[in-house]
Amino acid sequence: MAQDTKAIEAKNRGNAAFSAKEFEKAVEAFSEAIQYDPDNHVLYSNRSAAYASLGKYREALEDANSCIQRKPDWAKGYSRKGAALYGLGQYEEAIAAYEQGLQIEPHNEALREAKQQTINCSSNQNSKSGLFGPETLAQLAMNPNTRKLLQDPSFMQILKEMQQNPSAIGKYLQDPRVMEVLSVLTGMRFDNSPFQQESSSSASQNNDDNNNNNDEDAKMNENNSCDKEMSQQEYNNPSEESLQKQQALKEKELGNEYYKKKQFQVAIEHYNKAIELDPWNISLLTNRAAAYLEMGECERCMEDCQKAIDWNIEYNLRTDYKIIARAYSRMGNAYAKKQDYDKAIECYEKSLLEYHDDKIQSKCNELKKQKKKWEEEAYMDPELSKVAKEEGNSLYKQGQFPEALQKYTEAIKRNPKDPIPYSNRAATYTKLGQFPSALADCEKCLQLDPQFVRAYARKGAIHFYMKEYHKSLDAYQKGLQVDPNNTELKEGLQKTLSAIAEQQRSEKPDEEQIKHAMADPDIQKILMDPVLQNVLQEAQSDPSCIQKAMSSPGMAAKIQKLIAAGILRVG
Repeated sequence: MAQDTKAIEAKNRGNAAFSAKEFEKAVEAFSEAIQYDPDNHVLYSNRSAAYASLGKYREALEDANSCIQRKPDWAKGYSRKGAALYGLGQYEEAIAAYEQGLQIEPHNEALREAKQQTINCSSNQNSKSGLFGPETLAQLAMNPNTRKLLQDPSFMQILKEMQQNPSAIGKYLQDPRVMEVLSVLTGMRFDNSPFQQESSSSASQNNDDNNNNNDEDAKMNENNSCDKEMSQQEYNNPSEESLQKQQALKEKELGNEYYKKKQFQVAIEHYNKAIELDPWNISLLTNRAAAYLEMGECERCMEDCQKAIDWNIEYNLRTDYKIIARAYSRMGNAYAKKQDYDKAIECYEKSLLEYHDDKIQSKCNELKKQKKKWEEEAYMDPELSKVAKEEGNSLYKQGQFPEALQKYTEAIKRNPKDPIPYSNRAATYTKLGQFPSALADCEKCLQLDPQFVRAYARKGAIHFYMKEYHKSLDAYQKGLQVDPNNTELKEGLQKTLSAIAEQQRSEKPDEEQIKHAMADPDIQKILMDPVLQNVLQEAQSDPSCIQKAMSSPGMAAKIQKLIAAGILRVG
């Protein structure tokens, strides 16, 4: 309840900051709320809006995906996703997101308007054909004559200036590199260009990649975008660029074949050739990363995956989400192999934000469980456990029960196979009135050491305090089977028998005790016995029939348990 209250307070602060256009503060407040309530989809939606207002569209997109993951039938999540994609200039994806939202709420006017605005913006963008839009670098990289210019820092500085201020082109018209770029981007030739004329087309990203079983790769190869988009003219008279893509695809397929044969070094050689021919095909990097991982070269695997992720963002390649998700998941596999579990889990979670895959989700969940187990095992230290136990004993004697509880818990963490701290903590829970927790510790103690007599005594005492006399009897009797001469157990048993006798003499039944006993599965099972039901029915007219029934040891045990529980009164 306290966590919920803190989440609501943080959310309210975030809403107030957002209304005041203090978006950084809004992000901080919504982030705090998410820490308290990580499954609340509304919080991710609100933070996505705040990030978008700051122009941080990548973060806005991640939060929108998190919102949808938690509440896939909520239209606003798709609205947030569409807004983030719109900010990233990914208009087709934004339109698709809005359409998903409209499938949930067909009459949502805000979604309709947003979709139409995006369509209009996309049309305007296409009609302007700007020379230095987000596809520029990818377009130049796909051309063999301009690709090498991207490795020239001085040219990249000029290109950046022209992107920020297109009017600056006039300053560089005497630069042959700039003239060649203009030739590629416009499809026109200029006299002072020393390079041979080359046609240019937008970079198309293959949506295939080899997973561990290579099944998905085979399916995607059938729908390769290069083959689908190639015009008949290109097919009959292919350009150098088209031929390079075709050759890159062949090298990739060869790499996949050798990967399946577990000849990873040969596979890498073919992936290297494919990358030289088609360097902006991100799937080639993730394929090579998979081969490196199989060879145990985790660092090189992670380097390729990170490069794929960074290039996709830096050069706005608009790579399919599945491929980026695969890059993160393979990086996670590499970190897991290096036993860096925190980073591995982080990578898996990022992969799931890009594209939800049940296998990756299972792998992430399993790794979290294993990590917790490893941390617990690494924390174990029997000697330190003894120290914590002694400190707990000292605090218990001083009546400082909450502090003693912490020390006994520490002792258990340090040595979870020692029954003594469980027994001591059970006594502390009893002093604090936390009887269910005390019983759980007694059970754990006896599970570790069935001969631990003190645990039976403490268990019997707890049941006595709870007026579960039938269970108290059972605990004391089991303890006496282990140590028949134990004074504490004998006294506890006698005290319980006296309480039962007093209960039988009382004129007024304890309704709360009876109600509590009726919820006990063991009592319910006894009451469902048809033979006992007949005995109880006959006893209403002839009480002596109960004494006759108790001549049977099995029936006697059941009747005595009902008497101890306060359900059956005889006398």
